[in-house]
Amino acid sequence: MNITETCDDTDEQKDKPNLIVNVQVKPASAADNGYLKDAVTNIQEKVSTDIIEKVYADGAYQSPW
Repeated sequence: MNITETCDDTDEQKDKPNLIVNVQVKPASAADNGYLKDAVTNIQEKVSTDIIEKVYADGAYQSPW
């Protein structure tokens, strides 16, 4: 399972909550980097028109993204 949430650490947004914007469920054998590309694409198409400037991911995401 992969959960993607918003994260805006600017002063004007610091007191606002982060929002879960994408949830993906795939078999345990699925590569983590596939989640990342799908999540970013989904957010840009359906959730926000803002440009995604930074992506924070754990070390398992071995991807050129």
